[in-house]
Amino acid sequence: MKINYQIIIISTLWISVISGMNAARRLNKADPTCIAYVEAIRNKRENDAIKVINAGFPPNAEIDGVYGNALEFACREGMDQVAEALLARGATLRHSFKLHDVVKHPFVVNLLLKEKLVDPNAVKNTYNCEPPLADAIDGNHVATVRVLLMHGANPNQLFHRDTQLLSPLAFAKAKAHRSIIALLKNAQDIKRETGISEFDRIRNDQYPGTFD
Repeated sequence: MKINYQIIIISTLWISVISGMNAARRLNKADPTCIAYVEAIRNKRENDAIKVINAGFPPNAEIDGVYGNALEFACREGMDQVAEALLARGATLRHSFKLHDVVKHPFVVNLLLKEKLVDPNAVKNTYNCEPPLADAIDGNHVATVRVLLMHGANPNQLFHRDTQLLSPLAFAKAKAHRSIIALLKNAQDIKRETGISEFDRIRNDQYPGTFD
């Protein structure tokens, strides 16, 4: 058997280049810059996190441990302004990221949908086919339900929960979430909402009565 050593050498060099590129994006959690970013996010110090980013923190850094990449960590912690700062510098989400992971943070959900980084109807898995709307309803996250509907979430998308085939409205009724039931019944009107600002609509769902 004849071995083509030239191809092997070229392939090895190419793998080394790719590995080097990936390593450049990965930060050890003991790295001082990484520590500063992680601590700022953990302690909800949005301005400090943005200062770290402005000082040259790589927007697509993958942080060793349970944090995922820089953008996903900020999103999971509800830091929408940090996420916006990272996006302005070219940050991206990995394919493994699910909108379901951040349904308790309506401003983050709104940002990701506005930037078209996620699909409002993407299912968590093919076993139960639950869309983000199902998780938002389950947690009674009224503001997130509104955001999802505003950005085209399908209010009639069926999914399985505890062996039952449910619609979002049927699930909301089963959970007795009255505010969400009202939103789902008026889904088409919500999608066409005008007048009051997007920010205030979301804020009003978090703190009812503010803009009534």
